[in-house]
Amino acid sequence: MWLKLIPVRRVHRSLQKLSKKLLKRESEQKRAQLWRKRKTEENKFYLAANASSNRRASRLNERRRFY
Repeated sequence: MWLKLIPVRRVHRSLQKLSKKLLKRESEQKRAQLWRKRKTEENKFYLAANASSNRRASRLNERRRFY
């Protein structure tokens, strides 16, 4: 009698849906984290390249001032 009150299949299905959503969210967060990490690495590279070119340009400007 009491077992009929709990719809086991429906509960099971809703739990499956919930776990699926959670897994999806986790994977999306992980992907976003990896993407951010990659972007920061790229930015570091570009910043370093830019800094070196800035140094080179400033050296050239220093030379031009004296001549």
